Amino acid sequence: GQITGKMTKTPSKVEKRLEPHTWYMVSVVYVYHRMKSCELLCYINGRLAHRQDVGYVNTSEPFDKCYIGSSPRTTVETSFCGQMSSVSLFGDTLTSQTISALYRLG
Repeated sequence: GQITGKMTKTPSKVEKRLEPHTWYMVSVVYVYHRMKSCELLCYINGRLAHRQDVGYVNTSEPFDKCYIGSSPRTTVETSFCGQMSSVSLFGDTLTSQTISALYRLG
């Protein structure tokens, strides 16, 4: 899979093979750091699968689009083909312990 967006200058591949017909919990976390580069973390099944340094979010621009499972220019390569059971967005940064506990709860 890839992580892309305004914060990342180039797409970033998550080196984890996902098997067909298998349930996965995928968590993406943006970690804000005041004095250094921020981070984008990707967890699969409660374990850190990818970490990338990213720039800062410009909060003066309105956030009016969010793509989950696709991108603005949808193609076969940029679209998720499968089922999603639930999507949750949190206003706080989730810790690795919290993500691991959520995965264990199912």
